Amino acid sequence: MSLFFASGVLAANTGVMIFDKEYDVDAAPYFAAGNGVQDDKAVIQSMFDDIETYSAANPSDVIGVHFGAGKTYRVASKLNLDSVNNVHFLGTAGNRPTISRHGNFNVSGAGTSQMWEMTNPNTVKIFDFIFDGRRDIVPRDGPFGHLIVVRGGSGFETYRSDYNRSQAVGLKIGPILAGQLPIETEDIPVDYICEDCLFEGNAKQGITVDYLYGGRFTRCVFEETGARHGDTAQAPSAGIDLEPLSTWGQNVTVGVDNILMDNCTMQQNDGAGVLITGTDGLVQNVEVKNSTFINNGKMPTGFGTFVGAVHVRNAPPTLHNIHFHDNVFRDQVTPPELGAGDPKWVFYVHGLENPSVLLEDNDFSGNTGASVLIGMRSLAEGTGQFTIRGNTIDISGGLSDLAEGNESQGPAAIAVQWSNVTVENNTITGNEPDAFDMAGVVVESTSNATPDDAVVQNNTINDLAIGLHLTFGTGLTTTPNTFNNCTVNVQDDR
Repeated sequence: MSLFFASGVLAANTGVMIFDKEYDVDAAPYFAAGNGVQDDKAVIQSMFDDIETYSAANPSDVIGVHFGAGKTYRVASKLNLDSVNNVHFLGTAGNRPTISRHGNFNVSGAGTSQMWEMTNPNTVKIFDFIFDGRRDIVPRDGPFGHLIVVRGGSGFETYRSDYNRSQAVGLKIGPILAGQLPIETEDIPVDYICEDCLFEGNAKQGITVDYLYGGRFTRCVFEETGARHGDTAQAPSAGIDLEPLSTWGQNVTVGVDNILMDNCTMQQNDGAGVLITGTDGLVQNVEVKNSTFINNGKMPTGFGTFVGAVHVRNAPPTLHNIHFHDNVFRDQVTPPELGAGDPKWVFYVHGLENPSVLLEDNDFSGNTGASVLIGMRSLAEGTGQFTIRGNTIDISGGLSDLAEGNESQGPAAIAVQWSNVTVENNTITGNEPDAFDMAGVVVESTSNATPDDAVVQNNTINDLAIGLHLTFGTGLTTTPNTFNNCTVNVQDDR
């Protein structure tokens, strides 16, 4: 039994972690090279096999696993770790070890392409590592090539670690394969925790969440997902993707539940900073707060449907309790590859039934490349609610005049295209009241939904060509609102 000092790894109010068993990949009997040249896969896998055996015989013991400070462990084929309990992988803060992918890994085949797969982890923790997919030297030849895939179990945590340059996804949570222990039932919370981690330069997503009940992502940075590191991008090139799936053998009612993102940064991603998409299962109880979105949505031509800082599209039939609040959206600009007819939104909800989404107390400023800052389209009529409340929206720098889809009335801060929408207590400010058709709020129809009974009230709209532009809808509530220095306060073209 030995002692290890680490922030976040504490026992019995002592500040000290007590390990019942320890492994060191650099010591006997493993002797990993750790020089970035030799392939260390075999010795690391041998250690993992020993950990599995010990953990199965001693399920309550806490295991410490050491990798050398500053060393690079080259891995040329997939690592597997299955059904272990209370395992702590320990790097060194300030001089972190790197596990580096070298080799193709059959990236054209699902289930064989990831660098490291964990199945059914029960309180597995990673501290102070760098995981490098080496996109600069490992060409991608298919839609796979993740760094770490975690499936099932009751707890996975990662702290102060980087998941960079994968051919696909930096950290993939799920999906559950047929016959595997499910991550969770709806009654028992799961701790999947990610704190102070960097997801940089991955081709497809920084994190994909396919199936999870209970995840916390705090002070994480998701940046430069897409075509910036040695090969082409993969749609959707998002920072983080909540994408419930049941196609891998588990039919689930709720795929993604109880997710918190707090004080994260999404920047310079080719696709959305946060993407909610998929076809199977329900997404519910998602909270994103105190986070910053900077210049996302720079997807190359052909992937324009994923553009935006936040994009909810083609998602499960219902979304319950999706809450974005106290976030900052900055510098959303038009990608040079995009032209007329491509979407340019900052926060966009598309193609859903019965969504329950609250966008509250956020700051939208400096998003000159967007045609609509907050928009919705193709929302099927139902019983859901999209509430846009208390946001500060500054479009004084202008908006793009490249019309998209139903935004035919010109650019707007908010476009309302659905009946169950409430827009209230927002402050919208421009600086050129005679500018091209730029509106604070536009109310219009879509092909399968109308904005009847929508509510637009108690907003303050300043210095715009049109404060409120009504093109469709009956039963609207559009008073009271306050207009200051608008050329036209309310333009009613119904």
